[in-house]
Amino acid sequence: LKIYEILASNIPLVATRIESHTQVLSDDISFLARPEPRELARAIGSALDDPDQSREVAKAARSFYDEHYSRAAYEQKIAALLEVVG
Repeated sequence: LKIYEILASNIPLVATRIESHTQVLSDDISFLARPEPRELARAIGSALDDPDQSREVAKAARSFYDEHYSRAAYEQKIAALLEVVG
């Protein structure tokens, strides 16, 4: 659940490229790295070294969050479900 909070935070997200992360994350909305110390350090360095790219990734992450995981998106999904079963 922490991933969703960070997506919404306008802070660039650095994560490992493991299945549980890539079910939600992509290179468009986060800085992903293989789960190895040097690769994770490289991804963190990329996020820190290029503030413009970091802002763009964080902005894309926020848009992704708003579209898929925000309260409004949740309410739309529930309303659609109730429409089907009701």
